[in-house]
Amino acid sequence: MEKTTSTRSRVAALVFFISLFLSPVFYAQTVLHQATFESGTDGWTLVTNAYRVSNGTWAAENNYSIMIRRNVGQLLSPSFSLNTYDKVDLSFYFTNRGYDTGETFTIEYRPNSSTAWTAIGSFVAGSVAAKTADFQNGTPYVDYAKTVTIFKTDHTFPVSATGQFRFLSNASSNYDRVYIDYITVTGTTYDTSITEGPGGINSNLELWLRTDKVDGVGSIADNTSLTTWEDVGKGNDANTVVAYQAPTYRDNSVNNINFNPVLDFDNNNNLSGSDMDYLDNKDEMAGTGGFYSHDIYMVVIPDQNITSSMIPLDTFTSTDPTGTTFAEDVTGFGYGSYTQRFTGEYFAYCIGTTTGPGNGYGKGDLDFALDLNQVAIINARHNDVTTPTGQNVYFNNIEIAEAESDAGDFAPVSNMRYWLGRSQYWNGSFGGRITEVITYSATNTDASMTDNRNRIQSYLAVKYGITLGVNGVSQDYVDSNGNVIWDRSGDSGAFNWDIAGIGRSDAADLMQKQSKSVNANTMVTMGMVNIEDTNNLNTNNVPVDETYLMWGHDNTSLNATAPIIVDMSAG
Repeated sequence: MEKTTSTRSRVAALVFFISLFLSPVFYAQTVLHQATFESGTDGWTLVTNAYRVSNGTWAAENNYSIMIRRNVGQLLSPSFSLNTYDKVDLSFYFTNRGYDTGETFTIEYRPNSSTAWTAIGSFVAGSVAAKTADFQNGTPYVDYAKTVTIFKTDHTFPVSATGQFRFLSNASSNYDRVYIDYITVTGTTYDTSITEGPGGINSNLELWLRTDKVDGVGSIADNTSLTTWEDVGKGNDANTVVAYQAPTYRDNSVNNINFNPVLDFDNNNNLSGSDMDYLDNKDEMAGTGGFYSHDIYMVVIPDQNITSSMIPLDTFTSTDPTGTTFAEDVTGFGYGSYTQRFTGEYFAYCIGTTTGPGNGYGKGDLDFALDLNQVAIINARHNDVTTPTGQNVYFNNIEIAEAESDAGDFAPVSNMRYWLGRSQYWNGSFGGRITEVITYSATNTDASMTDNRNRIQSYLAVKYGITLGVNGVSQDYVDSNGNVIWDRSGDSGAFNWDIAGIGRSDAADLMQKQSKSVNANTMVTMGMVNIEDTNNLNTNNVPVDETYLMWGHDNTSLNATAPIIVDMSAG
């Protein structure tokens, strides 16, 4: 049976993506090795019941792949020097032919030939629809894309070229075969000398995805398909598996949030389905590290109207902490009917898998007291800086998750892989715009309005025109030094509606040159010298570090019919 034309087109996209992946723009990432098996074994050793096969039906790209079969088939990698890397990813594609339910193939690693092999990934055949398998049993003629990741903190990364990987078949018959193709080994060196951070807070910063530094440097052209979102934190970039999964980068007056660019995920949650091949045509991205539950911030707005009965919008998710790779997993958070832990939730944060109500930790918003259909800073964080017992969830610094499931199952999640726009089991379901994603490996202090957490939230609020707290009884905003730049008690607290500001913070790498509140009925637009369609098009910079112009008004002014332009000159 030959593969379909759509599969061939998908492979063409795969080749295009990998050619991008090999380009030198990834300052933290190095492709150490790639094997396509088209001209030979590319340095891999075939051991007992492993064969190089010329048959396009079983190859992810072109004609050749490596077949391993039965319980003695092995494919052994070349040797690598890994000591300069903090994380190593081994990505590959495979097709199953005849594996029975429960049969597996495994990937192992050893730092040298005198050290025992350690399993770093195992994939089981069975029923994907029943959520009991990584790939479909029998002969489904399906290509799968998988990645296994090892960290220097968990494994020995050798200085000499002695580190090796191997694939092992654990099937029972010569007719049980798996075909391996397009193997890529990538090393990531973390940036441990980060000098900037959200609100100036760079301690314990693990992930910092921001659309105004989408390639690590700045913005890119409007309406660009984005295959890599560079992490300006440690280097845990978000990537698409294949190029056609790329969300669209927008930098225009219609789509931007407070004049700042966004990443637009064009998914229909009603069309999301079970997916373990990770090759469906949906807008979704993934990173192989950087998900920490300690302190998460995301600036996001969904396209769909949020209800408690809708198919969930999987927004920022991670894996099952137990290591199960095929379960329906809802670690992370999303909008709508997100988890079986609750009934009638509009938004939820969860850890791990669940098989029914009351199984596994979760926090949920069940009352919709705050309208979630707006631009928001989502902050999911441990409920205590030193001894957490649960998670708190905030929406523009208003706590929204009042329901808790199985408090005893709470556990921190550290340095796990993540997805944007999908979850481990369900393909792209989030439709909306995302502009910033941040994680920390420690919970930021929150004892006063000048502490770290409010510096981070103030940075995001100024940048995206967000009113923190309840409109009319807002809160103080502070700069990266903790100095108050918007005093909620000023003018008897009357001017706390629709707060916005322009300003500069070198410690946060912030240059907000024009601004307006994202709230409806916004009156005031302010900018440096003039107002352009986007922040990038305004060429007039705020001249002095930690200088801000903030604006708010009282509720009686909402009847104004024309915007007020505030012209703040460079002088």
